[in-house]
Amino acid sequence: MVLNPSNPGCALLTEEVFGPVLPVVTYTDLGAVLRAEAALPSPLALYVFSADEDEVEMIKGASRSGGVCVNDCITQMLAENLPFGGIGASGYGNYRGDWGFRTFSHERAVMEFDASDFNPARVPAAAAAAADDADAAAPQ
Repeated sequence: MVLNPSNPGCALLTEEVFGPVLPVVTYTDLGAVLRAEAALPSPLALYVFSADEDEVEMIKGASRSGGVCVNDCITQMLAENLPFGGIGASGYGNYRGDWGFRTFSHERAVMEFDASDFNPARVPAAAAAAADDADAAAPQ
């Protein structure tokens, strides 16, 4: 179902839509639309229908969304070679393949040295303890 809502505050334009409903907003001033869209939370997807490549690039550059589909809808979600996910209230990170693995993983930095290479002088508390041990072991 395609709808052209006339009330910019209606739920169809202010909530994420998960269903067979596509709100289509017509306009005469693209700049005004982009300014209004920038004031709203970022959507999960942005669908742009236009034959004007400059206009499409302008819209993509001026808006934030989890994904973008140009001259179609929903198909960006089906492409398994593209990440899928949102921004802000629409979700964090991407949830497919390597992107999903990275989103739900934490790469922990680990640096290891051989214990025999440890230099206690690099750690003040260890250096002080080593000095105390040396003093205690020295002949009196």
